[in-house]
Amino acid sequence: MNLRIRLARFGIRNDPIFRINVAKSRNKRDGKPIETLGYFYPKALKETNGDTLETPLQIKRVSLNFERCRYWIMMGAEPTDTMRIILGKAGILPSVPRVNASNTNSKKINK
Repeated sequence: MNLRIRLARFGIRNDPIFRINVAKSRNKRDGKPIETLGYFYPKALKETNGDTLETPLQIKRVSLNFERCRYWIMMGAEPTDTMRIILGKAGILPSVPRVNASNTNSKKINK
């Protein structure tokens, strides 16, 4: 049984909310999960530090059950690429260096 830790999209148009789920790898993205580990809100909150002249802080919210994440990783669940980045920032997995996609496809064919 191949397990994946992945995001399932919920919410409304232009305001997505993602659930962090453990599911079988062959199930649909928004299908029935085995367990829900947390939530990810990708839209940044705009907060200021009390002064109107300062630039707003961009804060993305993640709520995550650390114990259950570690349990499912120990049981063999593979996180998707996006979840690997989120879990790396949370300190559960080692941080993954991000590769800029524009640099990898920079070769142009001259005709």
